[in-house]
Amino acid sequence: MEFNHRFFQRPWVCAHFRPRPNSRLLDIGSYVGANLFYFSPVVAEAVGVEAAQPYIDTSYGFFARLPPELQKRIRTICSLVEDLSFDGDYDHVLCVDVLLHVIDPVAVLCKVHEALNESGDAFLTINVSRFRTHVRTPSMDIFKTWCHEAGLEIERAFTDMKQHIIVARRAA
Repeated sequence: MEFNHRFFQRPWVCAHFRPRPNSRLLDIGSYVGANLFYFSPVVAEAVGVEAAQPYIDTSYGFFARLPPELQKRIRTICSLVEDLSFDGDYDHVLCVDVLLHVIDPVAVLCKVHEALNESGDAFLTINVSRFRTHVRTPSMDIFKTWCHEAGLEIERAFTDMKQHIIVARRAA
């Protein structure tokens, strides 16, 4: 994969997240679909959950640039993730810069836990910069606490490119 892809705006995801070939990917807070677009050549299915229909509409224009066989792998759902039910079907769950924008981050992380299969992993990030759209800017310790409260086991936690990054799994 090309890590300097012109469409991809989140280089920390490219640098630290590698989905397994033919896996199922869920992107919570998919925005305009950059992660879905970027990882569609690798995964069997890429599903994005986005609360704002205008962002999903924009994503369709980007997905149209992909070959038809890759477009078939992508699906978007317009909803709050808290309103959805999951059956542990996903190998990977991305939650990139979402927890800063929600009222109850632990509820969102509980949905991450619910979506992961037994061998799945979650790639979670929080931007450490303060923006007016952020409800909060938590420390890494608070971020870890949220993960534990949601039943996630942390494999790695680090900060890179002004991002707190946690890779986690369902707790055994």
